[in-house]
Amino acid sequence: MRFRKLRVLAAVTLFLSLSVTASAQSKKVAIALFGPHASLQQVSDGLKDTLEKAGVEVDYDEGNVNFDRSLVPQFLNRLAAAKPDLMVTI
Repeated sequence: MRFRKLRVLAAVTLFLSLSVTASAQSKKVAIALFGPHASLQQVSDGLKDTLEKAGVEVDYDEGNVNFDRSLVPQFLNRLAAAKPDLMVTI
């Protein structure tokens, strides 16, 4: 669990550092959840709060596959096709 938190923190830090050097336009963030669950949503909400507090303007594309493993590749390909600046899987 601690390693996951460090990876998320590293990804957010990298994203924020790139955002500061990039233009002031809105960033696209894709968030893929495995399914609707309070714990998973807390991670997503925490990421959104962190980016908001950092002053990064973000357009989110968020969804889930309702815990259906067979839909994961198709869903991730759809999110990736939009070419987000950051893609987070939870």
